[in-house]
Amino acid sequence: MRNRIISFSILSLLRSSPAALSLNSKLSEYYWLWRLDEEYENLFWEVADTVKMKPSEYFRRQCFISVEPSEPNIAEVIQSIGTENLLFGSDYPHVDHKPDVIDGAVDLEKYLLKETVQNILWDNSARFYGVTQNDY
Repeated sequence: MRNRIISFSILSLLRSSPAALSLNSKLSEYYWLWRLDEEYENLFWEVADTVKMKPSEYFRRQCFISVEPSEPNIAEVIQSIGTENLLFGSDYPHVDHKPDVIDGAVDLEKYLLKETVQNILWDNSARFYGVTQNDY
C-alpha cells in the first residue's frame, strides 16, 4: 500500500509539472512501468482526479533511464520501452565501473541500429539537459 501511495504521488507530481524531468539510474528497474500501468488500470476509479494518463505515458513524456553498455538486457528494454528515454551511463566512480566503458558504448553499434545508439549516446542526453545544437 505504501509503495502504491508513493508511486501515485510521484505520478501526481509529474502530471502537475510537465516540464519536470526524472532520471532513474538503474536500467534493470524498467519493469516497474508495466506494474504501475497495471495498478493504474485496477485503481483508476481511486486516482482519476489526479492521475490523468497511464504511468507509462508520463514516463515517456518526461522520464529517463540510464544504461551502461555492458548491461545484458538492453535489447529487451528497447523492445519494451523504446529508445527515446534511454541515456548513456558509466556508473563512474563506483568500484564496478569498467575502464573501457567508452569503447563499450561505441561497440553498441555492433548490435543496435545506428539511430538507437545516437539516441542513447547523444540525442536523449541533450534533450534531458536542454542542450541544443546552438549550444555547442
